[in-house]
Amino acid sequence: MSGLEQVLDSIDPSEVTGLALALGQIDSPSGHEHAVSDYLVDWCAEAGLAPRRVSAFPGLAANVVARVPGQGGGSSLLFNSHLDTVVAAGDATYFREPDRPELHTAWRSGDDLVGVGVVNDKGPMAGWLVAAAAIRRSGVRLPGDLVLTMVTGEIGHEPVLDELSGPPYHGKDHGSRFVATHGALADYALVAETTAFRPIWVEPGKAFFRLRVLGRDRGIYTPYLRRPYPPAEHPNAVVRAAPLIPLIEQWAYDYQERTRRVTPGGEVVPKVNLGAIRAGHPSQPILSPVHCDLYLDVRLPPGQPPMDVREELRALARQAGVEAEVECYLFRRGYQAVGAEPLVAALQAATRAELGDRPGPDPGPEPSSMWRDLNVWNELGVPAVTFGPGVGTGGGNAAIAVADLIACARIYARTALEVCARPRR
Repeated sequence: MSGLEQVLDSIDPSEVTGLALALGQIDSPSGHEHAVSDYLVDWCAEAGLAPRRVSAFPGLAANVVARVPGQGGGSSLLFNSHLDTVVAAGDATYFREPDRPELHTAWRSGDDLVGVGVVNDKGPMAGWLVAAAAIRRSGVRLPGDLVLTMVTGEIGHEPVLDELSGPPYHGKDHGSRFVATHGALADYALVAETTAFRPIWVEPGKAFFRLRVLGRDRGIYTPYLRRPYPPAEHPNAVVRAAPLIPLIEQWAYDYQERTRRVTPGGEVVPKVNLGAIRAGHPSQPILSPVHCDLYLDVRLPPGQPPMDVREELRALARQAGVEAEVECYLFRRGYQAVGAEPLVAALQAATRAELGDRPGPDPGPEPSSMWRDLNVWNELGVPAVTFGPGVGTGGGNAAIAVADLIACARIYARTALEVCARPRR
């Protein structure tokens, strides 16, 4: 029996689904990944994968880094997935029903595993963990190292200019970026996320902007309002900001169409979202707000800095006839992998071996138009590809096919054997 056959025979489908469900049943919103982190330390230790905890600060949930050591001479491959899920219980900011069970736990329903946490991202993680455990227990020795990273904070909040700062708002700097700069490196990285079995090796950057629309220099008490006011002279900054919003929407569509990029690694459509508005204080609606802040998420073509966008937003404010301050308060650059061809070829060959020539429907540009941890590894010069079964949760999906998850575990195992046998470049 060949080494490949030994490994594939060691992959138990029930172990893949069992681990995916066990992880999905541990609620782990960003910043609260402690329980699932501890579970994975124990699981990896039992599987002989030599886990260690890697945490940026005391009190934060630990990233987990494990490995299957190679004999030497081969390329090393790193698997990466995130522990955190999208919503905390009771947080109605983005969900009208934030306590729906699929947001916090997981179960099997017919041929599917149901649970947002399984789809994003514990199901793909379970696939490569079982693949790594199968390699370990099969006795097959890889020439190159297999590095396993289970990280916090990929969905996490970002710091803002005002009081929303500090460790709870730096999740993306405490996960993949932290483990990568503290020893978890390899020749290639496979970021396991949903891509409908299509390798993707390009993603946009992102920039967060605050547009501060200014009203008068002091709030006006309700009895002193003297309507009607011309829109540009209204004392209330919220009213002044109103004409700017439809202009932003028009600009957002024009921007995404003229900046889209089609590359071998995927199509990037840099979109824009007006994600938050802050003005005044709900305990004192007796005063007109002196400023109204609009917060924008603007995706950027790979390699593009945010300064051009800042100038376009300033021009929009002038077009709206409002006085506004435009500030970029977060920038994370986008990248296209350089030198990822061997990993891409290995994934494509493994997918054909398991699924034939029809891996599934085209997932569209969404998987290559978001900011995932893929960018972290490519920024650090590690050629990285994202690949996994099913489609993402961003459009409302909450289930993944059992057959796809099992096939993907086998694809990950085939890919690891191929890449780690490749002589180092």
